[in-house]
Amino acid sequence: MLGPLEVVAHGRRLHSGGPRQQAVLSALLLEANRVVPVDRLVDAVWWGTPPPSATANVRGYVAGLRRVLRRTGRPSERLVTRAPGYLLRVEPGELDLHCFEELFARGEAALHGGTRHRAARDFEAALRLWRGQPLEAMRLGGALQAEVRRLEERRLLLMERYADTCLLLGRSDALLPDLRRLAARHPLHEGLWERLMLALYRVGRPADAIEAYALVRGRLADELGIDPGVRLRRLAQRILNADPGLDGAVQGEPGPREEPRPRGADVSCHLPMDIAEFTGRADELRRLGELADSARGGTAPTAVVIEGMAGVGKTRLAVRAAHQIARRGRFGEVRLFADLHAADPRHRPADPADVLETFLRLLGVPAAAVPDGTEGRAALFRARLHGRRALLVLDDAADEEQVRPLLPGDPSCLALLTSRRRLAGLDGVHRLDLGVLRPAEAAGLLRKVVGADRVDADPDAAARIAARCGGLPVALTLAARRLQTRPAWSPAGFAERLGDDRRALDELSLRDRSVSATFAPSYLALPEERRRVFRLLGLHPGSTFTAASAAALAGVPVADAEEALEFLLDEHLLEHAPEGRYRFHPLLRAYARQVAEAEEEPAERAAAVGRVVTWSVRAAERRPGADPRRLPIGAGTPGRAGRAGRPDPVA
Repeated sequence: MLGPLEVVAHGRRLHSGGPRQQAVLSALLLEANRVVPVDRLVDAVWWGTPPPSATANVRGYVAGLRRVLRRTGRPSERLVTRAPGYLLRVEPGELDLHCFEELFARGEAALHGGTRHRAARDFEAALRLWRGQPLEAMRLGGALQAEVRRLEERRLLLMERYADTCLLLGRSDALLPDLRRLAARHPLHEGLWERLMLALYRVGRPADAIEAYALVRGRLADELGIDPGVRLRRLAQRILNADPGLDGAVQGEPGPREEPRPRGADVSCHLPMDIAEFTGRADELRRLGELADSARGGTAPTAVVIEGMAGVGKTRLAVRAAHQIARRGRFGEVRLFADLHAADPRHRPADPADVLETFLRLLGVPAAAVPDGTEGRAALFRARLHGRRALLVLDDAADEEQVRPLLPGDPSCLALLTSRRRLAGLDGVHRLDLGVLRPAEAAGLLRKVVGADRVDADPDAAARIAARCGGLPVALTLAARRLQTRPAWSPAGFAERLGDDRRALDELSLRDRSVSATFAPSYLALPEERRRVFRLLGLHPGSTFTAASAAALAGVPVADAEEALEFLLDEHLLEHAPEGRYRFHPLLRAYARQVAEAEEEPAERAAAVGRVVTWSVRAAERRPGADPRRLPIGAGTPGRAGRAGRPDPVA
């Protein structure tokens, strides 16, 4: 429809009938997939007073169209009778008008979202759909003439959007053919001439720009007896003066300005709220404070990665440290926070390009000035932070590739990162491996949540609860919340409830929060072969294990088992034990056993335990004088020592 009316089926152009039958088809296409009343079809066909037979004639034209449309390969439901008229069904991609509107809308959405290159592509694709004037060479009734004028206005609006986008992107030369063609067709449309003049100036043709101004001024004077508008006159004067502001201008105005912010304003409100129940971590906070103080001078920014197992309190530590550093008057100008969602099952890991766009908008960059792509946004982000005392908290990082573009480049900046994974691939960063709370800190957390009177009345019970939770902050917090909401429970009684490892995970839950849910994302993010080793390790009879005993348990070569253990260590799902051995946090061990019982067949669980027991007996037999009954399961060659002399796993 965006040119002479054409119906094409299987690459062949179909004859769609005479002018009046084509007018009926055009009216139906303009309202595709909607019922068009017969009287509106009559208005689309006749110019002036329709004949008495108009309704009957429309029925005849519809019958003719059905014969044409049957050749498109569709049965009779393509054009159906539906009171009070007819409905023409059109599928996505079949009508150029629909494609035009979709591309136009998509381009505007991209432009408003700051992705200008994508907007320019969509706008250009929409323009290329036009083959001339809509329904060109057809004699149209009054209703269709109004629709053609509307479509022409949409085309001009699209051209303006496309021109503005290309001017922002520095692609003025690409605009000139389309602008010249449309300006010639619409000689009184000052917006087109304005953009044509600016594009000519941008490509180094100021004389041609002034000539274009003289042409439109003459047209306006001859046909309307008026002078050009203020904007067009002002642009011509600026071109004559070689105004430097035109080098980055759109529509004759300076380029996009930063959005105003109040004097002295910062973005500190984007740090999450600190919590009053935060307990302990004095040494870690002191260390982070010292690193913040060192973020001055030199040539590199300061970045600290806080690593540790799920639920150990990495986010709370980073937020508390950020607030403490801010209160000391450091980094008062810019303070930014981003949740990167590596372990949040409700979200996909954050795209660094999206995070950078958010940061740039918070730093006052208008949406239209945000570059496309991660690299361009990262470069602008670093430029915006140059010379500014900026503090960034990047929480729950998935991997090195996600956070590299988000790190500032100025030595006056400080970045605090948290991750469940060991981000060994980040160069030049300080590392803080966060462990569980010490017994005194764990008791302090219980006192803050449950109440000092209840906890101090039975300190031994509080110590047992802390021990059952393994000092893990998320477990301690859930235990304390349960006691807080159950005033009738005694700490001693609750400690007994936590005594059974199988029951402990069920007890450490409260509504939508639980220790198991905290661990689950780390487990589910593992490759399948690593998940299998993890859950089978939950069945290991000993509290510590080596690569050799893990190999026997899983029925894999020792080298593969050692690689899996080191992988789980980097994921903070295992811990180092003395003498090169490995172990679980007690609650992670209970969780591993839980998923093993849920996902492994009973026969496989029994076989795995049988393999490791058999391996242990054989290892004892190879030690002269050793009593297998006294040999701890998992004893044998340490995990990281040489592999010579290790027993082969029992199949």
